[in-house]
Amino acid sequence: MIRAEDLFVRPGSAYNGKIENIIRAILVRSRDCGGYVRVELDGPVGLVAHMTHAAFAELQEMHQSDVVAELDLKNIHVLP
Repeated sequence: MIRAEDLFVRPGSAYNGKIENIIRAILVRSRDCGGYVRVELDGPVGLVAHMTHAAFAELQEMHQSDVVAELDLKNIHVLP
């Protein structure tokens, strides 16, 4: 299980190499939820991330739908 608040979404151009905690995706939908913005990502697996308004505005300024979702490896939880 990957919790939405544990993902850091950055522009796809930020990473060129392969890193084990990076998932390349496309931002397909966003919704303002008051204190945060919920973004839905489509990639090898569907992901949902929560972003601050400032981080989302910064991402929008770059006009890129290609993003990378970065996850601290200690935040990956596997449930039986």
